[in-house]
Amino acid sequence: MQGEQYDELYAQELTHWWHVGKRERIIGLLERFRPAPAAGSNGWRALDIGCGTGGFLAALARLGPAVGMDQAPEALAYCRRRGLPELIQHDLAQCPWPVADGAFDAITALDVVEHVDDDAAVVAEIARALRPGGLAVISVPSFRWLWSYWDEQLGHRRRYTKPQLTSLMGRAGLRVVWSSYAECATLPGIAGLRWWKQRRLRRGRPVGSDNAPLPPWLNGMLVRYGRMENWWARRLPLPWGTSVAAVGVKES
Repeated sequence: MQGEQYDELYAQELTHWWHVGKRERIIGLLERFRPAPAAGSNGWRALDIGCGTGGFLAALARLGPAVGMDQAPEALAYCRRRGLPELIQHDLAQCPWPVADGAFDAITALDVVEHVDDDAAVVAEIARALRPGGLAVISVPSFRWLWSYWDEQLGHRRRYTKPQLTSLMGRAGLRVVWSSYAECATLPGIAGLRWWKQRRLRRGRPVGSDNAPLPPWLNGMLVRYGRMENWWARRLPLPWGTSVAAVGVKES
C-alpha cells in the first residue's frame, strides 16, 4: 500500500460498510470459537498480522491482550494514534517472525496472505506461532475472475476459492472448523462497478478509490445488510461472495 492509501484506510476503517462488516464478522467468529487460555498461562493473547492502521486490532484488543504486526511504519503510526502500543514492525513474508513458538491463543490474518509470494510459508508461520488448540482466522479476496485494477493497486498476488483457502490451512496443520464466502448479495454490484472502472482505466480516464466514502444513507443500508449476512453465515455458509474466510484450530 502507498502512503495515501493508509491515510484513506485510517479515515474509513471504522465506518465504511465493508470494513464494518468484516470486523464484526471476524470478532463474532473469535467469540464463537475462542479457546480457553492454556493451563498455566496469564490469559488469552492474540496477534493480528498485517494489522494496517489498527481498526480491527482495536476491536481485537477489547477481547484481551492483542499484538499487531505490520511492515509499514505509516501503518504502525496510525495504530499508535488509536492507542495501540503492542506492535511489531516486521515483513510478514520474512519467516520466521520475531515471535516465539506457541506464543498466541489466536492469530488473525485479514486480507494479508494474498499479498505474499509464498502464502504457504506465511500460513505455516501462523501455525508455528499458535499454541496447540489455538485459533487461526484467515480472510482473503475470492475468485480469480474478480481480478481487477483494485487488486493491482493493493499489491495482491492472487485471489482464492474456499477449497483453496481451506486446503492451504489444512496443509499447515490447521483443522478448519468453519468457512464461508462473504459479501454475497453485493457481489454482482461490486463486480459490475469494477468492470466499469476497468473500462474507464483502459480508456485513460480516472477512477475513484474503492475505499471512498459513500453517501451516508447507502453506507448505512450496506452496514445493515452486512450484519444480516453475518447472522446468516453463522448458521449456513454462503455459496459465493467477494471474500472468503475460514477458522482453523491448531492440532496438538
